[in-house]
Amino acid sequence: MRQGKAQELNGIKVIRLETAVKEDILFFVPEPKSPHGNDITPSGGYNIIGGKLSPTVTAYDGEKIKKAIADKKFAGTDDYGVPIIRLEDAMAA
Repeated sequence: MRQGKAQELNGIKVIRLETAVKEDILFFVPEPKSPHGNDITPSGGYNIIGGKLSPTVTAYDGEKIKKAIADKKFAGTDDYGVPIIRLEDAMAA
C-alpha cells in the first residue's frame, strides 16, 4: 500500500475498509465450515481453516488465490464492496 493511506485513531494507525478495497489488499473467500482456526503451512503456500462445529478443514492454495485476484475472477462483492473470491478458485482440498 502506498504511504500515507493509513489513518490514526486513538493513537493507532489503521487502514480503513474503503482504503483496503481501493488498494486491493482485502478479499474474502466464503468459508463454509464456521471457521474457528487458521494455520499456515511452513512454506506459506497454504492456509488451513478448521471448523468450530465440524471436524473438517479447508485447505486454501495461496497461488490459486493470487491468480484469482490477478484475473479479477470474483463472485461479486459484499455489502461494503470487498471482492469475494469463489471458494472453488481458492480451495486446494
